[in-house]
Amino acid sequence: MPRGKLSILMKAIADRAVGPCSVARRLPRLLTHIENVQGVAFSARLYHPRRTQIAHNALINHQVAIQSPGAPVSIGEHSQVNFNTVILGGSGVTIGDRVMIGPNCTIAAGNHDYHQTEVSLRFAGTISQGPIVIEDDAWLGASAVVTDGVTIGRGAVIGAGAVVTKSIPPMAIATGVPARVVGYRGEPEQPIKDAA
Repeated sequence: MPRGKLSILMKAIADRAVGPCSVARRLPRLLTHIENVQGVAFSARLYHPRRTQIAHNALINHQVAIQSPGAPVSIGEHSQVNFNTVILGGSGVTIGDRVMIGPNCTIAAGNHDYHQTEVSLRFAGTISQGPIVIEDDAWLGASAVVTDGVTIGRGAVIGAGAVVTKSIPPMAIATGVPARVVGYRGEPEQPIKDAA
């Protein structure tokens, strides 16, 4: 094997063994089988580990898939990404500190270029309104969807099943399809019928 290829192979093996998304990083989760501890689950799929930055004390749970082919995906301190969540980091995704992301969420930065009609959408390339930013202390309920170019403000809460197509201000509570602000944290609670 040529020396250059051997060097590349050795670097790839080292990354798999001790890199940021490596076996060594996942080993405590394999040994303990305890949930809600830091680490990256063995069944999590990190397709571009060199462009995926995960804080050491974050939790990436089972069956999470993270793709970051172009721009990086960054996950902050003490954040938790729960089961079966998909993060597509086409134009970049930044997840702040202490963020909670429920199971089955989709965070998709980027779109297929659906404006053009010359070629099939499958081969049309991509367009983007910018990265997705989820600020510190936000919470995404189960099965929430966050679309391209959205910022979710610090401390905001996104209801289960909501589809976020526009930015949400800090401390807001947003629900529905498309998501809309129904209140703010710290305000007196409204009857459920007022928030529907």
